[in-house]
Amino acid sequence: MSSDQKNSLRGIWKDLHPEIVVAIYEIKTKKSYRMFKPVNWSKLMSTISRRKVLGSFASVSLLYPLIACGKGNLFMSKDIVLSVVLYSYLNRPIFDVLLNGSDIGLANAYGGGGIMTGETISFGPQTLTWRLGGPRGMLHNGDTVTVKNSLILTTDQVPPKAAYLGVHIYPDDTAELTISQYIPEISSRGQKILDEVKRHGR
Repeated sequence: MSSDQKNSLRGIWKDLHPEIVVAIYEIKTKKSYRMFKPVNWSKLMSTISRRKVLGSFASVSLLYPLIACGKGNLFMSKDIVLSVVLYSYLNRPIFDVLLNGSDIGLANAYGGGGIMTGETISFGPQTLTWRLGGPRGMLHNGDTVTVKNSLILTTDQVPPKAAYLGVHIYPDDTAELTISQYIPEISSRGQKILDEVKRHGR
């Protein structure tokens, strides 16, 4: 969150009536804030103009999604730490696989890489590139490929106790991200590719 956004939010809190702040705290935490008397809504409505109250709650409505999405924190988390597992469904090795500029390993043809632990991944659009390997003289050896499709990671995609990010790279230069509590398995699309390879003995 930018400094301007933080300053704007601080301004909203500053302008709120103290009892409204206490009410927000009690609603969110289900605890009583003992430094204040219990909120007297009748008195609050009589001492503050209706316009002021509505204006305050309009400000609160902007803040509450941040509180909810933050699972108890005021601001929604901007990133998540996961272990990354790479799967490649290409018919050649790939190396220098970079997710948001961070090296997440390499993979053999139709294979998986190791597990890269402790990767901090920001929510939002993701970048992914890899380099092509193969036998000496193979076409496009060493070329860098940039993923063709859009990869976006949102908080809605994160299940409870998420620990792993699967990065699945396909022959048409597209990719898929999966998040799970346990080590990710081969994707359904990837399994179809592997089954087809097995049927044709390639």
